[in-house]
Amino acid sequence: MIKLSKRLQKIADYINKEDKVVDIGCDHGYLDIYLKNIDIKDILATDEKMNALQQAINNFKLYNVDINYVVSDGIKNVDIDNYDTLVIAGMGAYTIIKILQDINNFNNIKKLIIQSNNHLELIREFLNKNGYYLEDEEVVYEYKYYVVMKFIRSDKQINEDIIKYGIIKKKNINYYRSVINKYLEILNLVKKDSIKYNYINKLINGYQNIIERIEEK
Repeated sequence: MIKLSKRLQKIADYINKEDKVVDIGCDHGYLDIYLKNIDIKDILATDEKMNALQQAINNFKLYNVDINYVVSDGIKNVDIDNYDTLVIAGMGAYTIIKILQDINNFNNIKKLIIQSNNHLELIREFLNKNGYYLEDEEVVYEYKYYVVMKFIRSDKQINEDIIKYGIIKKKNINYYRSVINKYLEILNLVKKDSIKYNYINKLINGYQNIIERIEEK
């Protein structure tokens, strides 16, 4: 059995055996190999260039697994109606939103597993507005913090605090502290009393309030 990184393992934990999965930007294909090994049958691995996808293909041969693959910029070459679960990990928020820009046409997609490298609030807001509910998210630490988000198709709405700060969990207190430190570094580079400065300041205050609430319990 292939051993996954903590980040990829958390993504895998959100996938059920009956899911039909598209792994967009599959990198080395380790997630797909693991999923195949735990008997998830319908998997499509994609990457936008053949030389990138070739690394995954070589690993599929190495681990002796039969996994479908296609060169595709996002979902352009994917028959999306044949799948019900999308995995998009290791990209920036703007790239992810661009891939999902036609999400209202994803008639069969019931689950999205997203790990964005930045601007998590934009992902939460975009999907919340387009018929997907943030059912769960987990913070994992592996040299740095990663947030893995699980969205399901639903008209249920999340509130503004969750859009900004995510699903608050006591065990994530060190992550919240790290976010504050990151924003403090940015704040030192931003002109005081500018719109950006005030916005970041509000975010810092929000995370500080979260930490205070957790510590009071």
